[in-house]
Amino acid sequence: MTSKENVNSIVEKVLDSVIASNPSTIYLFKEKKANLAYTEFKRLLQEGYEGLCITRSPPNQIRARFDLGKCTMIWLTGNKPQGYETLAPNEISKLASLLTKFISPNGIENGNKDAPTLKRVVILDNIEYLIMQNNFPTILRVLHLVRDKIMLSPAIMLIPIDPLSIDFKELRLLERESEVVDVKDY
Repeated sequence: MTSKENVNSIVEKVLDSVIASNPSTIYLFKEKKANLAYTEFKRLLQEGYEGLCITRSPPNQIRARFDLGKCTMIWLTGNKPQGYETLAPNEISKLASLLTKFISPNGIENGNKDAPTLKRVVILDNIEYLIMQNNFPTILRVLHLVRDKIMLSPAIMLIPIDPLSIDFKELRLLERESEVVDVKDY
């Protein structure tokens, strides 16, 4: 095992215990590629969480690359390729609605409080793309809304981001809304 693999293994074990003891949180993974975030997403799926993956990459490639089991995959694209569930990057109100509905404890926003509580995990991959296609304040407002909902539910949100891809001030504002996992691969 190389030293980098050893460090990644240690980070994964620490992360597992942190997330297990601190659900209802947004985790910001500062990493060049989304490898550790997807590893954590897969682990949570295997633990019985219901998953939602919102990605800029083709879902079939992400599912194969990370060996993801059953989860809902939504492709952020302006195209409408057949056979894929898609969301245009400028459909921010639809994104906000989708996220808040999914993370609600029973999967129905303002739904039946007697319905079973479901553990949910969301990975929002390539938030940089959403920021570029819209603007930072708009995306931050969506995260504020989602964070408020997550704090009241057994949901977890994972957001991988390359810290060198956005402005320092914007990165700091994202960090304030989340628990930071600094992978240091950049």
